[in-house]
Amino acid sequence: MDENLRRAADDLLNALHQTESWRRYAALRESVMADEGTAALLRRFAAAQSALQMAALSGGEPREEDTRAFEQLSALLYDSEEASEYLLAQMKVQQLVAQLMEKITREAGLDIPLG
Repeated sequence: MDENLRRAADDLLNALHQTESWRRYAALRESVMADEGTAALLRRFAAAQSALQMAALSGGEPREEDTRAFEQLSALLYDSEEASEYLLAQMKVQQLVAQLMEKITREAGLDIPLG
């Protein structure tokens, strides 16, 4: 990677890490991942979520077991106040990153719809 781009990316990451959204996400992530049971549920949730997203991107129907796993894990995680707050904080950070990516692709003239 070009050295100027690497430095700019580092600066952008530092700016992201200074946001309230990131600080909240990082604190909650540390807390929920300290609990092995919750951390395992979150890993399984992420895998089920990815399976559903891959099915949607490929234009196919998700497998029934993936849908069922996602629904069951969602119910378990959103039952926990801390896990629920973590997932919401994670979504906020993902939205920030998506907004950054949208701006970069638009300004670069790539016309990649990200939203």
